[in-house]
Parts: sequence; C-alpha cells; structure tokens
Amino acid sequence: MNGFWKTTTDASGDYSFAGLTNGTFVFEMSPGIDPGSSQAATISQYARFEQVEITITDTPQTINKALAKSNKKVIGKVVREKTGAAVVGAQTNIGCFGGGFSNAQTDSTGAFTLTSNCTGASFLMVQPPMQGPGGKVVPEVRAVNSNNYQKQIMVQRASKFLL
Repeated sequence: MNGFWKTTTDASGDYSFAGLTNGTFVFEMSPGIDPGSSQAATISQYARFEQVEITITDTPQTINKALAKSNKKVIGKVVREKTGAAVVGAQTNIGCFGGGFSNAQTDSTGAFTLTSNCTGASFLMVQPPMQGPGGKVVPEVRAVNSNNYQKQIMVQRASKFLL
C-alpha cells in the first residue's frame, strides 16, 4: 500500500492491520469525521491523538488510545471597529496547525467561547454575520486551561471585509 495502511475501528473500538512487514512505522489515529460534516463540531472538542512510532517484529503489538476531552478555552469578543458595539451572530473559529478545530457564534454581547484542542500553533478566524457590517476581534481574547494559564492572542491582520 505504498507505505500507508488505513483501518477503521469496529463498534467495540477494536482495530487491526494486516500485511505489515517488520520495520518501524508512525502510528496515528484521528476521530475519522470529515471536518465539513454535521458531527464535526462535537468531535472537534476532543484532542487529536499524538503520533506514536512503533517497531513491528514477529511479536504482535497492541496500542490502546482514548479520546481525551480538551479543557482549554479561547474566550473573546467581536466588536464593530468604529463604534465598539457588539457584533451579534459572528462565526468564530480556532484551527490548529497540527489538526483540529472548534467554532462558535458570538452572543448578544459579542462574546464567544471556543473549546481548544490545540497543542501547538493555532489561528483564529472571525466571519461577520450574514446581515449587517462586520467587526474585528479585540485583543481581549485569551486562552484558558485547567491551570488558569492565559495567553494573549493579538490580531495582526484582518481582511477589509471584517474592518
């Protein structure tokens, strides 16, 4: 299979690979849901699995992994640039360069909360609501995890459409 094998878990979560030769491989799992599907928002709250390097020999290998729910949050507010008024119904998204994403709509105060599964670099996007002018993200956005770690997220560039 050109050095790439793929399998799917059964209803019990069990899986197996056939035809592997002895050698070293990188083992990676993902939730297996298309990011564009209606189920993706639920799955995106869970962290992706880290890659594991394994060496296959004549002895069978067993690798068990569990989905771990992320406890990091990205909290922020979307406002109109000129007036500072809240932008209601804007779509906010955080994406991880290593894979994974989360999205949420702003509420009546322009506030949003995203569950973040990012373990490395990430990007934040804001799309204005379908009606009315857009806004920009104010630099009050912060990432929070169970240790109350805060990281300032600054918007460096915004498209003219958002401003």
